[in-house]
Amino acid sequence: MQDMKISGSGTIAPGTYGKVSISGSGQASGPIDCDDFIISGSGRVTGPLHCRSFKASGSFRSEGEILCRENFECSGSGRVEGLVCAEGKAEVSGSLKGGVLTGGRLAIFGSAEAESISVGNLQVSGGLKVSGDVEAEQAEFAGVMHIQGLLNVEELKIFLGPGIGRSTIGAIGCGHMKTQYSGTTGAIATFLSRLGARGKGSLEVGEIEGDIIELEGTHAGIVRGAEVVIGPGCVIDRIEYINNLYCDPSSEIGLAVRVGENELPE
Repeated sequence: MQDMKISGSGTIAPGTYGKVSISGSGQASGPIDCDDFIISGSGRVTGPLHCRSFKASGSFRSEGEILCRENFECSGSGRVEGLVCAEGKAEVSGSLKGGVLTGGRLAIFGSAEAESISVGNLQVSGGLKVSGDVEAEQAEFAGVMHIQGLLNVEELKIFLGPGIGRSTIGAIGCGHMKTQYSGTTGAIATFLSRLGARGKGSLEVGEIEGDIIELEGTHAGIVRGAEVVIGPGCVIDRIEYINNLYCDPSSEIGLAVRVGENELPE
């Protein structure tokens, strides 16, 4: 297959290619199917892009979906108006504003905004804003996140610490959830402070429901679970638990009620 390269300015026509690279200022008119799509300058994609791997270290804008059979990498600045799907790993170390992010594994070390996320594994140590829902098998957060909808994760860890600031989530559904204070320092703390993060770090959630719930530094309206452990720095309006409940004396609990297994909402 033919390779296509723009090192100054130009346009790439729809078609099937080997390697496509833009190191100047270029436009790719989709639909395009290629092996590797690389942007190190300024690029624009005006239609669907299907590729093996996508890598952007400059700035880009896509007006259609980006489907990667393997990996997606954004270390520059990008905006995608449609779906971004990476069957392998998607990594954002720059900034990305997208619609729907899906795939195998998503790692965010920079900042990302999306309408919704559905992946197998999610790791966030930068900043994340989602206007809808987030779904993953496993997720670990050590940055600032604002999720307006439901965060649905089987195994969930959230680290709170100096410079991380306040995170907000509409609701959480989980198998095992743990929030804990940690000593975030150095480059990560500096980056998060630039995103507006201040203070010790806290999590605000409307409702939490899961099997095993362990919380520190969390403010929640309702917590429902089989095993519930409330550590220091929490403010919980209502707790409904099935088996066991522990509450740290420093936390504020409005009401705690033991219920039968069938009494928790499905």
